[in-house]
Amino acid sequence: MTPVGNGVEVPPMFFKIVVTETNGKPTVLAFFFTHQIKKHGDIQNYLISVNLIEAITGLDFFPDLSSSEWEIWKGKVHG
Repeated sequence: MTPVGNGVEVPPMFFKIVVTETNGKPTVLAFFFTHQIKKHGDIQNYLISVNLIEAITGLDFFPDLSSSEWEIWKGKVHG
C-alpha cells in the first residue's frame, strides 16, 4: 500500500461490481482499476470477470447464489 497524508494507506488497485436487472435477467459489470493512473480513459478497457476479481481478492461474491446459471454470469465480461 502507498501511504498518503497523515499516514493513511491506499491500496494500489480497487474494484467495483455493478449488478442490474432487466426483465428478470441480471447483467453484471466488473471493473478493476489502479490508483496510479490519473485519467483512466475508456472504462470498457477495465472490464473483467467477477471470477477474476474473486481470484485476486480471495472474496466470494454472491455466495448464496450457487446455481450453474450464476456461475456462467460470474465468468462473463460484459460491455
